Amino acid sequence: GHIDRMAAGDAEALLQHYRRRKRDGSLLDVETHRSPDGSLVRTYTDVTASVAAEHALRESETRFRALADAAPALIWVSDDEGRQTWFNQRWLEYTGRTMREELGLSWASRIHPDDYQRCYDTFRLAFSERQRYSLEFRLRRADGGWGWIVDSGIPRHLPDGRFDGFVSYGWEISERKAAEAALIAAKEEAERANRAKSEFLSRMSHELRTPLNAILGFAEVIERQLLGPSGVPAYATYAQYISESGRLLLSIINDMLDLSKIEAGRMELHVETIDAAEILDRVSHLVKGFAHNIGVKLETRCEGDGITLRADPQLTIQMLVNLLTNAIKFTPK
Repeated sequence: GHIDRMAAGDAEALLQHYRRRKRDGSLLDVETHRSPDGSLVRTYTDVTASVAAEHALRESETRFRALADAAPALIWVSDDEGRQTWFNQRWLEYTGRTMREELGLSWASRIHPDDYQRCYDTFRLAFSERQRYSLEFRLRRADGGWGWIVDSGIPRHLPDGRFDGFVSYGWEISERKAAEAALIAAKEEAERANRAKSEFLSRMSHELRTPLNAILGFAEVIERQLLGPSGVPAYATYAQYISESGRLLLSIINDMLDLSKIEAGRMELHVETIDAAEILDRVSHLVKGFAHNIGVKLETRCEGDGITLRADPQLTIQMLVNLLTNAIKFTPK
């Protein structure tokens, strides 16, 4: 061997570099250096720790890749310069390419054109700051279609703390994206329907006011004539009921015109002190004709004089009319 040739005087037989293990198990790197005058210098460096670290790193990398290949996530690895260096089996199956083909592609050819620049900017920022990132993009599938992926990148570091690139985990979220799109479409359709409803209410409110104003006008004319010398007082009272009912209806229609209140689910109150007996009398007049036609007797009684309450008079009348109308409708004759 080279030792025998060296002992025979062949200086060139000495190995320039080799590694030997000592009896205690430690490893030495042996290097031979020749000076211009022909003399030799040999150095011995203990590399036990660094070799063990390299071995542990290789084993760790092997275990990581084995686990990553078995994972359902789409996993890829980049180096400390941002270049892709490895893709797991799930990624290759999803894209329908081999490792060699995948490593030869640019990200611009994988990602949907509408998503590429946003993804590039996010990755470069995370890379420069050595920070985690998360982004969503459309990735070309093996069938040629696009699948939505949410990708999370985690910076990797060597045992000595040096940055070593990113490992990124991706999950397909196409079904979630489809559900989100359907929800947005439903929301837009609901808003469109709501706008159509508001426009309809606005038009109908204006159109209802025209004949109602005519009814109110003629009711007042009839009321004045019937209150004259040749008039019939009972009919004049009926005309008053028509006028009062018409004014209530006109007030309701005016409320409908304020669409902002309807859409906000908010009613503005005009609270004042009102006389309970007067309110009951007005309500009784409004529903008495309906009760008579149904065959229901309606009596109004207020216990005591001067009873007042703080309320919105118009809304109080509307509320009581609704309650009494339902009561009359469902009461036997």
